[in-house]
Amino acid sequence: MPHDAELETTIALAKSAPGNKTKSEWYAELRKHANRRRQPGETIEKAFAKFIEDPDGRPLYAAYKSAKGPSYVAPTEGSTAPPPGSDSGLAKLKQIAAGLRASDGTLTAPQAMAKAILTPEGATAYLQDRRARIGA
Repeated sequence: MPHDAELETTIALAKSAPGNKTKSEWYAELRKHANRRRQPGETIEKAFAKFIEDPDGRPLYAAYKSAKGPSYVAPTEGSTAPPPGSDSGLAKLKQIAAGLRASDGTLTAPQAMAKAILTPEGATAYLQDRRARIGA
């Protein structure tokens, strides 16, 4: 496994001061790091189950179990967090893909999206979307 300084910091916090985060914040950390280790074709649920049994995931899971509060806090109507799939990275990619489809009528939507990701602007938008979704 490649070196992950963020994971090491999170593990240290889980071991030394698990009360510094709420249950929902620990859940988000577990999910983020499990998603980073997810294999192709593997569901997030399977990756999550594997991660909490992993030596790196156990301290985070212990902190999660001991934390107070709800496991998940849904975004409220007035929150600034965009709904999944509506962030600016994905919106920019869709805009680039739509432009490519308009200029080449033979492209399908998936083909246009693949070509959009290959453009410099699209690559930046793709990375922005990926970071927003999984923090990587």
